Amino acid sequence: MVDGINDENTASDIRPAGRGLGLRRLSGNAGRTFVAQILAALLGLGISLLIARRFQTTGSSFYYTALLVPGMLTQLLEFGITYANVYHIGRGDVNPREVMRANVRIWAILSAIGLLAAAFVIRFHAADWLPGVPVPMLIIAALAFPPMLAQTYSLSILQGRQDFRRFNYLTVTVQLTTFMLSALLIFLFHFGIEAVIIAYVVGQVLALSITLLVLRPYLREASEVTEHQSWWQYGRKAVSYGWKQHLSALVSFVNLRVDLFFVNLFLSASHAAGPYYLAIQFAETMWLPSKVISTVLLPRLAELHNEEEKRLEITPLICRLTFNFTALCSLLVALLVAFVVPLVWGSKFAPAVPSLWWMLPGITMWSATRIIAYDFSARGRPELNSYLAVVVLVINIALNIVLIPRIGAVGGAISTTVAYTANTLATIYLYRQFSDLPSWKLLVLQREDVGLLREAARAAVAKVRRKARTS
Repeated sequence: MVDGINDENTASDIRPAGRGLGLRRLSGNAGRTFVAQILAALLGLGISLLIARRFQTTGSSFYYTALLVPGMLTQLLEFGITYANVYHIGRGDVNPREVMRANVRIWAILSAIGLLAAAFVIRFHAADWLPGVPVPMLIIAALAFPPMLAQTYSLSILQGRQDFRRFNYLTVTVQLTTFMLSALLIFLFHFGIEAVIIAYVVGQVLALSITLLVLRPYLREASEVTEHQSWWQYGRKAVSYGWKQHLSALVSFVNLRVDLFFVNLFLSASHAAGPYYLAIQFAETMWLPSKVISTVLLPRLAELHNEEEKRLEITPLICRLTFNFTALCSLLVALLVAFVVPLVWGSKFAPAVPSLWWMLPGITMWSATRIIAYDFSARGRPELNSYLAVVVLVINIALNIVLIPRIGAVGGAISTTVAYTANTLATIYLYRQFSDLPSWKLLVLQREDVGLLREAARAAVAKVRRKARTS
């Protein structure tokens, strides 16, 4: 057992077994982030519902396929800078002003590259790679890339400083702005699907503007600190760390989006992309627990870079809790989705249900992968995630090419589950480099975990009662 240390986290730990790990602080940040992510996901589903009801499957297919352009550009060209920002800020190696100076220059270069790449693809390969989608929609969608990339970089500063109150507020702002603009253009002005894509672009710009205003206090504070490295020095450091993490982050996006690409490519005549994207949205909702935990976990693990025993205790604990909670949520979704999708989205979206059923096992397995992968990143070993990413991506693409033409959209879902399961097993194997813990203890709940959850629930109830009495 690790002895506690006299810091702000020790007094607030949930139970003696977790003393010194900062679990109360971590769980508080995770809880607030989870609520924000739920709200963002619900707004995303709301946008999906608006489009489905107004434009049916054809409009949905156009909208989500067009948004592949800025989404893929952001994932391909983000280059792991956000992870580098969180890692180095969390360790105290750099201040926010130094990060922002380097990020602005990197963003300008990558934005120019991304827009040129988008113009090339739209001009010469749109009909082959994105069949059926009107070119004007693709051009409008591509304009969302620069603000999306800048927003990603800016939010990482708040994440590195563990300012999750502002981080969560801004996360919701992006989806809320897009939802409100989309609803206004669809129902008040009765515009077409092109206007909804414009609303998406405008939403990204407005959210970025708000984010930059929120960051001003951190940048002013940092301006009073003597800078110990130029933007070029930090930029090189960020790229050196970031590219190793980038491939593993990319695969979590590409593994699902590549299915959508092949579904649209092989099954474009059936307009299967709209229902399949709905399945992806539901599946990604099951990622919320691991996404939330990893968001707050990376800066905390980076902060513990000189306290290895604590890191070896906290990662397996969080991995077990996250995996089992995700499995429970996936089971509930699998039971309810067959009733919810036809009722809310309509019978034309019913093909999303079997695709989602086949995705859920892989989504559940990958929730454990994400926690362990962030442990690797906090150790300064993101290249381990990159090695695994290459193998997983090859498996997924190969299975998509084989299965989708033969069994339809369900083949894409099966490909995802097989790839993610292989990734999880390999990640757990690599974790043994750092820990003597048996592999099964990364997935199976322990008796002390149940006690921890019980004490956490009691603490939460007591807090609610105290607030009720004071009010």
